[in-house]
Amino acid sequence: MIYRNAIIIYNEVRNVRNALIGGALMELAKVTSKGQITIPAEIRKRLGVKEGDKILFIEKAGKIEMMNSSMFALKEAQRAFRGAAKKAGLKNEDDVTKMIKDMRRES
Repeated sequence: MIYRNAIIIYNEVRNVRNALIGGALMELAKVTSKGQITIPAEIRKRLGVKEGDKILFIEKAGKIEMMNSSMFALKEAQRAFRGAAKKAGLKNEDDVTKMIKDMRRES
């Protein structure tokens, strides 16, 4: 019962804190003497970070953003390819399949 009440109080404190900072998620982590931190569970969950994943830190407009490096790479690849299908005249999956078969025949 005490544990349950502690969780309820903790959640209420988080709700108040989040209201004070405009609804943004805010977590706290302590830096060790070796410069290491433990990323809070809720942040790991939102970033989709699992054991062994790499984290990317990017400075933008004086702020540091932290993100899953795999997701960043995927987004960058998607951005680079944006509009490429239209330029290549690909309108549907059949066009893509035909293009792949043609390329395989040529190689």
